Amino acid sequence: MSTIPPITPAAWASFFTGRDPGGHGVYDFFQRDARSYLLKPVCGADVNGLPIWIQASKSGKRVCVHNVPMTYPVMPVNGIMISGMDAPQFDEHAVYPREFKQIIDNNFPNYQIEFSINPLFLEKHSTDPVREFQEKMLDHLESELAVIKYLKDLEDWDLFVSIIRSTDTLQHVLWKSAETVITYGEDNVDQTVLNRAKGIFDCYERIDLEIGEQWLNSDSQNLIFMSDHGFGRLEKEVCANRILAEAGLLRFKKKTIHRGIRKNISRQAYLRLPPKAHTFVRKLARERLGVGSLLSDSLLADIDWERTQVYSLGQYGCLFANVRGREPFGMISSESQRRAVLADAQRALTSFVNPDDGKPIITEFDFREDIFKGPLIFRMPDAVYVMRNYAYRSIYSTSSELDQNEIICAPCPEYSHLGNSGIHRREGLIAMAGPDIRPGDIGTVSIMDLAPTIMSLLNLPLQQEFNGQILAAAINFQPGYGLSSISSQDMSNKDGNRISGYGIEEEQIIRSRLEDLGYL
Repeated sequence: MSTIPPITPAAWASFFTGRDPGGHGVYDFFQRDARSYLLKPVCGADVNGLPIWIQASKSGKRVCVHNVPMTYPVMPVNGIMISGMDAPQFDEHAVYPREFKQIIDNNFPNYQIEFSINPLFLEKHSTDPVREFQEKMLDHLESELAVIKYLKDLEDWDLFVSIIRSTDTLQHVLWKSAETVITYGEDNVDQTVLNRAKGIFDCYERIDLEIGEQWLNSDSQNLIFMSDHGFGRLEKEVCANRILAEAGLLRFKKKTIHRGIRKNISRQAYLRLPPKAHTFVRKLARERLGVGSLLSDSLLADIDWERTQVYSLGQYGCLFANVRGREPFGMISSESQRRAVLADAQRALTSFVNPDDGKPIITEFDFREDIFKGPLIFRMPDAVYVMRNYAYRSIYSTSSELDQNEIICAPCPEYSHLGNSGIHRREGLIAMAGPDIRPGDIGTVSIMDLAPTIMSLLNLPLQQEFNGQILAAAINFQPGYGLSSISSQDMSNKDGNRISGYGIEEEQIIRSRLEDLGYL
Protein backbone atom coordinates (compact mmCIF):
# COMPACT_ATOMS: atom_id res chain seq x y z
CA MET A 1 0.00 0.00 0.00
CA SER A 2 1.31 3.39 -1.03
CA THR A 3 0.98 6.64 0.86
CA ILE A 4 -2.08 8.86 1.16
CA PRO A 5 -2.20 10.36 -1.37
CA PRO A 6 -0.42 7.82 -3.64
CA ILE A 7 1.72 10.34 -5.48
CA THR A 8 5.37 10.01 -6.48
CA PRO A 9 7.15 12.48 -4.13
CA ALA A 10 5.27 11.35 -1.02
CA ALA A 11 5.60 7.65 -1.84
CA TRP A 12 9.31 7.56 -2.60
CA ALA A 13 10.12 9.76 0.40
CA SER A 14 8.21 7.29 2.58
CA PHE A 15 10.10 4.41 0.96
CA PHE A 16 13.58 5.67 1.73
CA THR A 17 12.89 7.33 5.11
CA GLY A 18 10.41 4.78 6.48
CA ARG A 19 8.28 7.71 7.57
CA ASP A 20 4.74 8.86 7.06
CA PRO A 21 4.26 12.07 5.01
CA GLY A 22 3.56 13.75 8.35
CA GLY A 23 7.10 12.77 9.30
CA HIS A 24 8.99 13.63 6.12
CA GLY A 25 6.77 16.61 5.18
CA VAL A 26 6.03 15.91 1.48
CA TYR A 27 2.49 15.23 0.23
CA ASP A 28 2.54 16.36 -3.44
CA PHE A 29 4.84 17.69 -6.15
CA PHE A 30 4.32 21.12 -4.59
CA GLN A 31 4.38 22.80 -1.24
CA ARG A 32 2.56 25.99 -0.35
CA ASP A 33 4.54 29.17 0.08
CA ALA A 34 3.72 30.44 3.58
CA ARG A 35 3.96 34.06 2.39
CA SER A 36 1.53 33.68 -0.49
CA TYR A 37 -0.80 31.21 -2.19
CA LEU A 38 1.84 30.36 -4.78
CA LEU A 39 3.00 26.77 -5.10
CA LYS A 40 6.66 25.79 -5.13
CA PRO A 41 7.87 22.43 -6.46
CA VAL A 42 9.46 20.14 -3.88
CA CYS A 43 12.77 18.31 -4.10
CA GLY A 44 14.98 16.17 -1.90
CA ALA A 45 15.97 19.19 0.18
CA ASP A 46 12.36 19.36 1.42
CA VAL A 47 12.35 15.80 2.76
CA ASN A 48 12.75 15.50 6.52
CA GLY A 49 14.33 12.28 7.74
CA LEU A 50 17.38 10.16 7.01
CA PRO A 51 17.36 8.08 3.82
CA ILE A 52 18.42 4.47 4.23
CA TRP A 53 21.51 5.05 2.07
CA ILE A 54 22.75 7.78 4.40
CA GLN A 55 22.38 5.49 7.38
CA ALA A 56 24.11 2.69 5.47
CA SER A 57 26.91 5.01 4.36
CA LYS A 58 27.58 6.21 7.89
CA SER A 59 27.84 2.56 8.94
CA GLY A 60 30.53 1.88 6.35
CA LYS A 61 28.35 0.19 3.72
CA ARG A 62 29.01 0.81 0.03
CA VAL A 63 25.92 2.19 -1.67
CA CYS A 64 24.77 3.14 -5.16
CA VAL A 65 21.57 5.17 -5.61
CA HIS A 66 20.22 5.94 -9.09
CA ASN A 67 17.17 7.80 -10.40
CA VAL A 68 15.18 7.87 -7.15
CA PRO A 69 12.74 10.81 -7.00
CA MET A 70 13.22 13.31 -4.16
CA THR A 71 17.02 13.02 -4.10
CA TYR A 72 18.03 16.39 -5.58
CA PRO A 73 20.41 17.91 -4.73
CA VAL A 74 22.50 14.83 -4.00
CA MET A 75 24.00 14.18 -0.62
CA PRO A 76 27.46 12.72 0.02
CA VAL A 77 27.32 8.93 0.27
CA ASN A 78 29.84 6.16 0.61
CA GLY A 79 29.59 5.33 -3.07
CA ILE A 80 27.65 6.86 -5.97
CA MET A 81 24.41 8.81 -6.12
CA ILE A 82 22.55 10.14 -9.18
CA SER A 83 19.38 12.16 -8.61
CA GLY A 84 15.92 11.30 -9.94
CA MET A 85 13.13 13.26 -11.61
CA ASP A 86 13.32 16.21 -9.20
CA ALA A 87 16.71 17.14 -10.69
CA PRO A 88 16.20 19.97 -13.22
CA GLN A 89 19.16 18.73 -15.24
CA PHE A 90 22.13 16.41 -15.04
CA ASP A 91 24.64 18.78 -13.47
CA GLU A 92 27.13 18.73 -10.60
CA HIS A 93 24.29 18.95 -8.06
CA ALA A 94 22.67 15.79 -9.46
CA VAL A 95 25.61 13.39 -9.10
CA TYR A 96 27.97 12.40 -6.31
CA PRO A 97 30.89 12.39 -6.44
CA ARG A 98 30.95 15.30 -8.87
CA GLU A 99 33.73 13.80 -10.97
CA PHE A 100 31.50 10.81 -11.71
CA LYS A 101 29.38 13.04 -13.97
CA GLN A 102 32.17 13.02 -16.54
CA ILE A 103 32.26 9.23 -16.43
CA ILE A 104 28.53 9.05 -17.17
CA ASP A 105 28.90 11.66 -19.92
CA ASN A 106 31.70 9.64 -21.52
CA ASN A 107 29.84 6.33 -21.39
CA PHE A 108 26.30 7.64 -21.97
CA PRO A 109 26.59 10.92 -23.92
CA ASN A 110 22.80 11.21 -24.32
CA TYR A 111 21.98 10.46 -20.69
CA GLN A 112 18.74 12.06 -19.47
CA ILE A 113 17.46 11.95 -15.92
CA GLU A 114 13.87 12.30 -17.09
CA PHE A 115 12.16 11.48 -20.37
CA SER A 116 11.86 14.85 -22.10
CA ILE A 117 9.04 15.36 -24.58
CA ASN A 118 5.96 17.53 -24.71
CA PRO A 119 2.89 15.45 -25.70
CA LEU A 120 0.99 18.45 -27.07
CA PHE A 121 3.93 19.40 -29.25
CA LEU A 122 4.15 15.80 -30.48
CA GLU A 123 0.44 15.71 -31.30
CA LYS A 124 0.78 18.94 -33.26
CA HIS A 125 3.85 18.01 -35.29
CA SER A 126 4.00 14.21 -35.61
CA THR A 127 2.20 12.21 -38.30
CA ASP A 128 1.91 9.29 -35.86
CA PRO A 129 2.20 10.71 -32.33
CA VAL A 130 1.41 7.44 -30.52
CA ARG A 131 4.02 5.44 -32.40
CA GLU A 132 6.65 8.17 -31.97
CA PHE A 133 5.82 8.49 -28.28
CA GLN A 134 6.21 4.74 -27.77
CA GLU A 135 9.47 4.58 -29.69
CA LYS A 136 10.97 7.47 -27.75
CA MET A 137 9.82 5.98 -24.46
CA LEU A 138 11.26 2.54 -25.24
CA ASP A 139 14.53 4.18 -26.30
CA HIS A 140 14.56 5.94 -22.95
CA LEU A 141 13.91 2.61 -21.22
CA GLU A 142 16.95 1.11 -22.95
CA SER A 143 19.00 4.02 -21.66
CA GLU A 144 17.69 3.46 -18.13
CA LEU A 145 18.53 -0.25 -18.25
CA ALA A 146 21.98 0.35 -19.71
CA VAL A 147 22.91 2.80 -16.95
CA ILE A 148 21.56 0.46 -14.28
CA LYS A 149 23.65 -2.44 -15.61
CA TYR A 150 26.75 -0.25 -15.84
CA LEU A 151 26.38 0.99 -12.25
CA LYS A 152 25.57 -2.47 -10.90
CA ASP A 153 28.68 -4.01 -12.44
CA LEU A 154 31.06 -1.35 -11.09
CA GLU A 155 31.48 -3.16 -7.78
CA ASP A 156 29.83 -5.51 -5.33
CA TRP A 157 27.52 -3.00 -3.63
CA ASP A 158 26.10 -3.52 -0.14
CA LEU A 159 23.02 -1.49 -1.11
CA PHE A 160 21.99 -0.79 -4.69
CA VAL A 161 18.79 1.21 -5.32
CA SER A 162 17.59 2.13 -8.80
CA ILE A 163 14.26 3.25 -10.20
CA ILE A 164 12.82 2.65 -13.69
CA ARG A 165 10.46 5.52 -14.53
CA SER A 166 9.40 4.44 -18.03
CA THR A 167 6.56 2.24 -16.77
CA ASP A 168 4.89 5.18 -15.04
CA THR A 169 5.04 7.51 -18.04
CA LEU A 170 3.75 4.88 -20.46
CA GLN A 171 0.90 3.81 -18.20
CA HIS A 172 -0.36 7.33 -17.64
CA VAL A 173 -0.87 7.68 -21.40
CA LEU A 174 -1.65 4.14 -22.60
CA TRP A 175 -3.35 2.50 -19.62
CA LYS A 176 -6.87 2.42 -21.06
CA SER A 177 -5.72 0.48 -24.13
CA ALA A 178 -3.71 -2.02 -22.09
CA GLU A 179 -6.60 -2.60 -19.71
CA THR A 180 -8.96 -3.16 -22.66
CA VAL A 181 -6.65 -5.77 -24.20
CA ILE A 182 -6.23 -7.58 -20.88
CA THR A 183 -9.99 -7.56 -20.29
CA TYR A 184 -11.18 -8.70 -23.73
CA GLY A 185 -8.15 -10.44 -25.22
CA GLU A 186 -6.00 -9.55 -28.21
CA ASP A 187 -8.37 -11.17 -30.72
CA ASN A 188 -11.34 -9.08 -29.61
CA VAL A 189 -10.00 -5.53 -29.77
CA ASP A 190 -9.30 -3.07 -32.55
CA GLN A 191 -5.77 -3.08 -33.98
CA THR A 192 -5.32 0.55 -32.98
CA VAL A 193 -6.02 -0.32 -29.35
CA LEU A 194 -3.67 -3.30 -29.55
CA ASN A 195 -0.88 -1.16 -30.98
CA ARG A 196 -1.26 1.36 -28.16
CA ALA A 197 -1.27 -1.35 -25.50
CA LYS A 198 1.86 -2.88 -26.99
CA GLY A 199 3.89 0.05 -25.66
CA ILE A 200 3.20 -1.01 -22.07
CA PHE A 201 3.55 -4.74 -22.75
CA ASP A 202 6.89 -4.27 -24.55
CA CYS A 203 8.17 -2.15 -21.68
CA TYR A 204 7.39 -4.77 -19.03
CA GLU A 205 8.69 -7.64 -21.16
CA ARG A 206 11.98 -5.81 -21.70
CA ILE A 207 12.36 -5.12 -17.98
CA ASP A 208 11.48 -8.73 -17.18
CA LEU A 209 14.15 -9.99 -19.57
CA GLU A 210 16.74 -7.66 -18.07
CA ILE A 211 15.89 -8.74 -14.52
CA GLY A 212 16.13 -12.40 -15.48
CA GLU A 213 19.50 -12.00 -17.16
CA GLN A 214 21.21 -9.59 -14.79
CA TRP A 215 19.70 -10.04 -11.35
CA LEU A 216 18.29 -13.52 -10.78
CA ASN A 217 21.48 -15.41 -11.58
CA SER A 218 23.02 -15.05 -8.14
CA ASP A 219 22.16 -16.85 -4.91
CA SER A 220 24.10 -14.36 -2.78
CA GLN A 221 21.94 -11.27 -3.29
CA ASN A 222 18.82 -10.22 -1.44
CA LEU A 223 16.54 -8.59 -4.03
CA ILE A 224 13.45 -6.43 -3.59
CA PHE A 225 11.31 -5.40 -6.56
CA MET A 226 8.60 -2.91 -5.70
CA SER A 227 6.47 -0.06 -7.01
CA ASP A 228 5.70 3.21 -5.30
CA HIS A 229 2.01 2.87 -6.26
CA GLY A 230 -0.30 0.97 -8.57
CA PHE A 231 -2.29 2.04 -11.62
CA GLY A 232 -5.89 2.10 -12.76
CA ARG A 233 -8.27 3.75 -15.20
CA LEU A 234 -8.68 7.53 -15.14
CA GLU A 235 -12.39 8.05 -15.74
CA LYS A 236 -13.14 11.71 -15.08
CA GLU A 237 -11.75 15.01 -13.92
CA VAL A 238 -13.59 16.99 -11.25
CA CYS A 239 -13.29 20.64 -10.28
CA ALA A 240 -13.87 20.15 -6.56
CA ASN A 241 -13.48 23.86 -5.92
CA ARG A 242 -16.67 24.40 -7.92
CA ILE A 243 -18.49 22.08 -5.52
CA LEU A 244 -17.14 24.09 -2.60
CA ALA A 245 -18.16 27.31 -4.33
CA GLU A 246 -21.72 26.09 -4.82
CA ALA A 247 -21.82 25.31 -1.09
CA GLY A 248 -20.76 28.88 -0.28
CA LEU A 249 -17.37 27.79 1.12
CA LEU A 250 -15.25 29.28 -1.66
CA ARG A 251 -15.52 32.34 -3.89
CA PHE A 252 -14.09 32.88 -7.36
CA LYS A 253 -12.84 36.16 -8.78
CA LYS A 254 -13.97 37.39 -12.13
CA LYS A 255 -11.56 36.30 -14.84
CA THR A 256 -9.28 39.12 -15.97
CA ILE A 257 -8.03 39.78 -19.48
CA HIS A 258 -4.44 39.68 -18.20
CA ARG A 259 -4.77 36.09 -16.96
CA GLY A 260 -6.56 35.02 -20.12
CA ILE A 261 -3.86 36.47 -22.35
CA ARG A 262 -1.14 34.88 -20.25
CA LYS A 263 -2.80 31.46 -20.44
CA ASN A 264 -3.27 31.74 -24.21
CA ILE A 265 0.35 32.77 -24.76
CA SER A 266 1.60 29.74 -22.82
CA ARG A 267 -0.68 27.33 -24.70
CA GLN A 268 0.41 28.66 -28.09
CA ALA A 269 4.04 28.37 -27.03
CA TYR A 270 3.48 24.75 -26.12
CA LEU A 271 1.87 23.95 -29.46
CA ARG A 272 4.28 25.81 -31.70
CA LEU A 273 7.69 25.73 -30.03
CA PRO A 274 9.94 22.74 -29.39
CA PRO A 275 10.19 21.63 -25.74
CA LYS A 276 13.69 23.10 -25.30
CA ALA A 277 12.26 26.58 -25.92
CA HIS A 278 9.69 26.44 -23.12
CA THR A 279 12.08 27.46 -20.36
CA PHE A 280 13.26 30.43 -22.41
CA VAL A 281 9.67 31.57 -22.98
CA ARG A 282 8.96 31.41 -19.26
CA LYS A 283 12.10 33.37 -18.47
CA LEU A 284 11.17 36.04 -21.01
CA ALA A 285 7.64 36.29 -19.59
CA ARG A 286 8.95 36.66 -16.07
CA GLU A 287 11.46 39.34 -16.99
CA ARG A 288 9.28 41.37 -19.37
CA LEU A 289 5.78 40.79 -17.97
CA GLY A 290 6.56 40.37 -14.29
CA VAL A 291 5.05 36.91 -14.31
CA GLY A 292 6.40 34.39 -11.80
CA SER A 293 5.60 31.44 -14.03
CA LEU A 294 3.73 31.53 -17.32
CA LEU A 295 1.46 28.60 -16.57
CA SER A 296 1.78 27.90 -12.90
CA ASP A 297 1.93 31.18 -11.01
CA SER A 298 -1.86 31.37 -11.04
CA LEU A 299 -2.95 27.80 -10.42
CA LEU A 300 -5.23 29.16 -7.72
CA ALA A 301 -5.32 32.80 -8.81
CA ASP A 302 -9.03 32.66 -9.67
CA ILE A 303 -9.95 32.23 -6.00
CA ASP A 304 -11.04 35.23 -3.96
CA TRP A 305 -9.06 34.45 -0.83
CA GLU A 306 -10.63 37.08 1.39
CA ARG A 307 -14.00 35.35 0.95
CA THR A 308 -12.84 31.72 0.85
CA GLN A 309 -13.01 29.36 3.83
CA VAL A 310 -11.65 26.13 2.33
CA TYR A 311 -10.10 25.05 -0.97
CA SER A 312 -8.93 21.93 -2.80
CA LEU A 313 -5.37 21.66 -4.05
CA GLY A 314 -3.75 19.18 -6.43
CA GLN A 315 -5.04 16.10 -8.23
CA TYR A 316 -5.36 13.76 -5.27
CA GLY A 317 -7.92 15.40 -3.01
CA CYS A 318 -5.88 17.62 -0.68
CA LEU A 319 -8.16 20.02 1.18
CA PHE A 320 -6.97 23.10 3.09
CA ALA A 321 -8.86 25.44 5.38
CA ASN A 322 -8.02 29.11 4.84
CA VAL A 323 -6.61 29.65 8.33
CA ARG A 324 -5.72 33.08 9.66
CA GLY A 325 -2.03 33.30 10.47
CA ARG A 326 -1.22 30.29 8.30
CA GLU A 327 -2.58 31.62 4.99
CA PRO A 328 -1.98 35.28 4.00
CA PHE A 329 -5.70 36.13 3.81
CA GLY A 330 -7.02 33.48 6.18
CA MET A 331 -10.64 33.66 7.35
CA ILE A 332 -10.63 30.83 9.90
CA SER A 333 -9.61 32.15 13.29
CA SER A 334 -10.00 29.20 15.69
CA GLU A 335 -9.58 25.43 15.82
CA SER A 336 -13.27 24.89 16.39
CA GLN A 337 -14.06 27.01 13.33
CA ARG A 338 -11.52 25.05 11.27
CA ARG A 339 -13.16 21.76 12.20
CA ALA A 340 -16.62 23.16 11.50
CA VAL A 341 -15.60 24.38 8.03
CA LEU A 342 -14.01 21.02 7.22
CA ALA A 343 -17.23 19.29 8.32
CA ASP A 344 -19.18 21.58 5.98
CA ALA A 345 -16.76 20.73 3.16
CA GLN A 346 -17.18 17.04 3.90
CA ARG A 347 -20.95 17.29 3.62
CA ALA A 348 -20.75 19.27 0.38
CA LEU A 349 -18.22 16.99 -1.29
CA THR A 350 -19.61 13.63 -0.19
CA SER A 351 -23.17 14.56 -1.16
CA PHE A 352 -22.22 15.50 -4.71
CA VAL A 353 -23.18 12.80 -7.21
CA ASN A 354 -22.17 12.00 -10.75
CA PRO A 355 -25.19 12.86 -12.91
CA ASP A 356 -24.38 9.91 -15.19
CA ASP A 357 -25.09 7.27 -12.53
CA GLY A 358 -26.50 9.18 -9.54
CA LYS A 359 -23.79 7.87 -7.20
CA PRO A 360 -21.45 9.91 -4.96
CA ILE A 361 -18.08 10.81 -6.39
CA ILE A 362 -16.30 11.21 -3.06
CA THR A 363 -16.08 7.75 -1.50
CA GLU A 364 -13.57 8.49 1.29
CA PHE A 365 -12.98 11.58 3.39
CA ASP A 366 -10.38 11.66 6.18
CA PHE A 367 -9.14 14.40 8.50
CA ARG A 368 -5.39 14.77 8.70
CA GLU A 369 -5.21 13.76 12.34
CA ASP A 370 -6.61 10.35 11.38
CA ILE A 371 -4.20 9.54 8.54
CA PHE A 372 -0.91 11.37 9.15
CA LYS A 373 1.68 11.02 11.91
CA GLY A 374 4.85 12.87 12.72
CA PRO A 375 6.31 16.26 13.62
CA LEU A 376 5.40 17.87 10.27
CA ILE A 377 1.72 17.05 10.34
CA PHE A 378 1.06 20.81 10.29
CA ARG A 379 2.32 20.83 6.67
CA MET A 380 -0.20 18.21 5.66
CA PRO A 381 -3.62 18.93 4.12
CA ASP A 382 -6.36 19.52 6.70
CA ALA A 383 -8.30 16.69 5.06
CA VAL A 384 -7.93 14.29 2.13
CA TYR A 385 -10.77 12.98 -0.01
CA VAL A 386 -10.71 10.07 -2.46
CA MET A 387 -12.89 9.90 -5.57
CA ARG A 388 -13.85 6.29 -6.36
CA ASN A 389 -10.46 4.79 -5.51
CA TYR A 390 -8.70 7.58 -7.42
CA ALA A 391 -10.48 6.79 -10.71
CA TYR A 392 -11.46 10.47 -10.70
CA ARG A 393 -8.91 13.21 -10.15
CA SER A 394 -9.20 16.84 -9.11
CA ILE A 395 -8.24 19.72 -11.36
CA TYR A 396 -6.90 23.11 -10.41
CA SER A 397 -9.12 26.18 -10.55
CA THR A 398 -7.38 28.02 -13.34
CA SER A 399 -8.97 30.53 -15.68
CA SER A 400 -9.24 27.96 -18.46
CA GLU A 401 -11.29 25.67 -16.25
CA LEU A 402 -13.59 28.51 -15.29
CA ASP A 403 -14.59 28.67 -18.95
CA GLN A 404 -16.28 25.32 -18.47
CA ASN A 405 -19.71 25.02 -16.92
CA GLU A 406 -19.36 21.37 -15.98
CA ILE A 407 -17.98 20.29 -12.64
CA ILE A 408 -17.18 16.89 -14.15
CA CYS A 409 -15.51 16.44 -17.52
CA ALA A 410 -13.61 13.86 -19.54
CA PRO A 411 -9.87 13.81 -18.79
CA CYS A 412 -7.44 15.76 -20.96
CA PRO A 413 -9.92 17.20 -23.48
CA GLU A 414 -7.13 19.10 -25.27
CA TYR A 415 -5.43 15.82 -26.31
CA SER A 416 -6.44 13.63 -29.25
CA HIS A 417 -3.93 10.80 -28.78
CA LEU A 418 -1.62 11.26 -25.79
CA GLY A 419 -3.83 12.42 -22.94
CA ASN A 420 -3.71 10.64 -19.60
CA SER A 421 -5.97 7.57 -19.39
CA GLY A 422 -4.32 6.03 -16.34
CA ILE A 423 -3.79 7.29 -12.81
CA HIS A 424 -2.24 6.07 -9.58
CA ARG A 425 -3.80 3.65 -7.11
CA ARG A 426 -2.65 2.94 -3.57
CA GLU A 427 -2.27 -0.77 -4.27
CA GLY A 428 1.28 -1.38 -5.50
CA LEU A 429 3.36 -4.54 -5.63
CA ILE A 430 6.36 -6.05 -3.90
CA ALA A 431 8.37 -9.21 -4.57
CA MET A 432 11.42 -10.36 -2.60
CA ALA A 433 13.99 -13.08 -3.18
CA GLY A 434 17.39 -14.08 -1.86
CA PRO A 435 19.27 -16.10 0.76
CA ASP A 436 17.74 -14.18 3.67
CA ILE A 437 14.19 -14.11 2.26
CA ARG A 438 11.59 -16.63 3.42
CA PRO A 439 9.30 -17.91 0.62
CA GLY A 440 5.58 -17.23 1.01
CA ASP A 441 2.87 -14.62 0.79
CA ILE A 442 3.61 -11.68 3.09
CA GLY A 443 0.13 -10.21 2.62
CA THR A 444 -0.55 -6.48 2.60
CA VAL A 445 2.32 -4.27 3.71
CA SER A 446 3.09 -0.55 3.74
CA ILE A 447 5.64 1.22 1.59
CA MET A 448 7.05 2.56 4.88
CA ASP A 449 7.96 -1.02 5.86
CA LEU A 450 10.69 -1.20 3.23
CA ALA A 451 13.21 1.06 5.00
CA PRO A 452 13.39 -0.84 8.31
CA THR A 453 13.33 -4.16 6.43
CA ILE A 454 16.27 -3.12 4.23
CA MET A 455 18.18 -1.91 7.28
CA SER A 456 17.62 -5.30 8.90
CA LEU A 457 18.80 -7.14 5.79
CA LEU A 458 21.95 -4.99 5.96
CA ASN A 459 22.31 -6.02 9.64
CA LEU A 460 22.23 -2.37 10.70
CA PRO A 461 20.50 -0.78 13.72
CA LEU A 462 17.17 0.90 13.14
CA GLN A 463 16.45 4.60 13.28
CA GLN A 464 14.05 5.53 16.08
CA GLU A 465 11.89 7.65 13.79
CA PHE A 466 10.70 4.82 11.53
CA ASN A 467 6.92 4.61 11.16
CA GLY A 468 7.14 1.38 9.17
CA GLN A 469 7.67 -2.11 10.57
CA ILE A 470 10.24 -4.77 9.72
CA LEU A 471 8.68 -7.42 7.46
CA ALA A 472 9.74 -10.09 9.91
CA ALA A 473 7.58 -12.75 8.23
CA ALA A 474 9.64 -12.36 5.06
CA ILE A 475 13.09 -12.65 6.67
CA ASN A 476 14.81 -15.94 7.53
CA PHE A 477 16.60 -14.56 10.60
CA GLN A 478 15.48 -12.69 13.69
CA PRO A 479 16.12 -9.01 12.88
CA GLY A 480 17.80 -6.75 15.39
CA TYR A 481 15.85 -3.95 17.01
CA GLY A 482 18.63 -1.64 18.14
CA LEU A 483 18.25 2.10 17.59
CA SER A 484 20.64 4.22 15.55
CA SER A 485 22.42 7.17 17.07
CA ILE A 486 22.26 9.04 13.75
CA SER A 487 19.91 12.01 13.87
CA SER A 488 18.03 13.91 11.17
CA GLN A 489 20.40 16.81 11.72
CA ASP A 490 22.95 14.83 9.71
CA MET A 491 21.02 15.71 6.54
CA SER A 492 23.36 18.58 5.77
CA ASN A 493 26.17 19.57 3.48
CA LYS A 494 29.81 19.74 4.49
CA ASP A 495 29.36 23.24 5.94
CA GLY A 496 26.74 21.98 8.35
CA ASN A 497 23.88 23.85 6.65
CA ARG A 498 20.78 22.19 5.30
CA ILE A 499 21.07 21.61 1.57
CA SER A 500 19.12 24.18 -0.45
CA GLY A 501 16.47 23.43 -3.07
CA TYR A 502 15.69 25.11 -6.40
CA GLY A 503 16.77 28.39 -7.87
CA ILE A 504 14.37 30.35 -10.09
CA GLU A 505 15.55 28.83 -13.38
CA GLU A 506 15.56 25.31 -11.96
CA GLU A 507 12.04 25.77 -10.68
CA GLN A 508 10.87 26.72 -14.16
CA ILE A 509 12.38 23.53 -15.62
CA ILE A 510 10.61 21.39 -13.03
CA ARG A 511 7.28 23.14 -13.61
CA SER A 512 7.60 22.52 -17.34
CA ARG A 513 8.37 18.86 -16.73
CA LEU A 514 5.36 18.41 -14.47
CA GLU A 515 3.14 20.05 -17.08
CA ASP A 516 4.41 17.62 -19.72
CA LEU A 517 3.72 14.69 -17.39
CA GLY A 518 0.16 15.85 -16.75
CA TYR A 519 0.56 16.92 -13.12
CA LEU A 520 -0.37 20.52 -13.97
